Amino acid sequence: MKAIVIPTKASLIVEAVLFLVVGILLCCSVSLDSLMNLILGIVLLVVATIMLVSRLVAGYSLLSGTGILAAFYGAIGILCLIGGFIQITPVLIMFLIVISSFLLVDSFVRLFRVHWRGKNSALGYSELVVGAAGLTLGLCLWFIDSFRSACNIVLGIIFILVAVVILFDLILMNKKRA
Repeated sequence: MKAIVIPTKASLIVEAVLFLVVGILLCCSVSLDSLMNLILGIVLLVVATIMLVSRLVAGYSLLSGTGILAAFYGAIGILCLIGGFIQITPVLIMFLIVISSFLLVDSFVRLFRVHWRGKNSALGYSELVVGAAGLTLGLCLWFIDSFRSACNIVLGIIFILVAVVILFDLILMNKKRA
């Protein structure tokens, strides 16, 4: 069975567009919980379907660990679509804190490697700024109640900033190749 290969540029563009669309929707006062339950439900159902189909195509049983995990994903996806199963705001705030922490660590590692080689890295600095901003906003959203009232707009702005960073990275990749 051949693996499907998606070009890196195409996947980065799709990722940036998705972050941009979700960010704009969140900034336009779409209910965060209902939007995220819809998105989470669809994503979990798609992932479960891909997992099950890949197991069937490969000739494996559906009653394996992967098949049971796919059934679990599918069940949660259906519950998200029909009943708003999860209160998603705390999950997204914690996701923002964790992903911003990852960005900070990644930027420090990148800057250390670049500094060790004696080169300059705009990408490391952009990750550092976005990671610090995201971590600060995430911690404020988690600990300060008045920030939570503006959670949709803040998370929308963060998603838009992540899209900008992805597009900036893509432009830098193209400049390095040219």
